Amino acid sequence: MSSTRLDVSIRPGGEAGQYTNDLKGIASIMAQIVPLKPCGVVLEATGGFEMMVACELELAGLPVSLVNPRQVRSFARATGRLAKTDAIDAQVLAQFAEAVKPPVRRLPDADTRELRALVDRRRQLLEMVTSERNRLRNASKRVRPLIQKHIRWIKQQVEDLDKEIGELIRSSPIWRAQEDLLRSVPGVGRVLSSTLLTHLPELGSLNRGQVAALVATRHNPVIKAFYHRLRAAGKPAKVALTACMRKLLIILNSMLRHRTQWGPPDIQTSGLLV
Repeated sequence: MSSTRLDVSIRPGGEAGQYTNDLKGIASIMAQIVPLKPCGVVLEATGGFEMMVACELELAGLPVSLVNPRQVRSFARATGRLAKTDAIDAQVLAQFAEAVKPPVRRLPDADTRELRALVDRRRQLLEMVTSERNRLRNASKRVRPLIQKHIRWIKQQVEDLDKEIGELIRSSPIWRAQEDLLRSVPGVGRVLSSTLLTHLPELGSLNRGQVAALVATRHNPVIKAFYHRLRAAGKPAKVALTACMRKLLIILNSMLRHRTQWGPPDIQTSGLLV
C-alpha cells in the first residue's frame, strides 16, 4: 500500500490484484471484495494512505483491522516468509491475517481523525524545534538569527495549534467530559490527554489485558510509589517504567469506563493497584 497504489490478496484462494489508491481503484476493490463477505479485512497502517479504503470497507459493513507493519514484519520473518530487507506485500499481510486474526477496531470518526491530525502536527512541529536547536549549536554567525527566527515561528504555530486542539475538544461534550476525567489524574496534562483521546479512542472500553504503555512516574504519587517499589525490588529502570505506563493506562481506562475522577484511596481499594 502507498499513496498511489493498493495491493490486494485474498485468502485462502490466493487471488491478487493491484489498484490505484483513488476513488476509481477503491470502487473496483469494493466490487471484488464485498460480494465475498469476508470474515475480516486487514490493512497495513501506512501513515494515513489506508484511511480512504478503510472507511469505505467499514461503511460497507465489513470488519476492518489496521495493523502495525512492524508486527507483520516480525511474523513474516519468524515464519520464513520475509528477509530482513524485503518489503511487506499483500500476500504476506493476508497470511498474517489468516494466522493471527487481529482484532477488529472501529475506525475513528471524522472529528477524531481531524483532532488526531492536529495532535500529530503539533508533535511534528516540536520535532522541528529540536532539529533546529541542534543546528543552532554549530551555526555560523549569519545563520544563527535565521534559525532562531524559525524556532520562534514554529513555537507560535504550536501555540496556535494548542488553542485549536483545546477548542475542538471543548466543543464536544463527550471529549470534554473525558478530558476532565483524564486531567484529574496527577501527571496527566493537556498534551497527554489529547493524545489519549485521539490515538486511543477505545480507552474506557478495554479490559485489563488489552491495556498497554504511557507516562506519569514523576507527578503521580501512586505511580511514583509503584515505580520506586519496583526499582527497590531490583527491576531495571526500563522494565519498571513500562510497568508504570501499563498501570497508569489501566487506571485511566477504569476511570473512563466508570465515569469517576482520580482518587487514590478509591482506586487502591477497588483492586486496580494491587
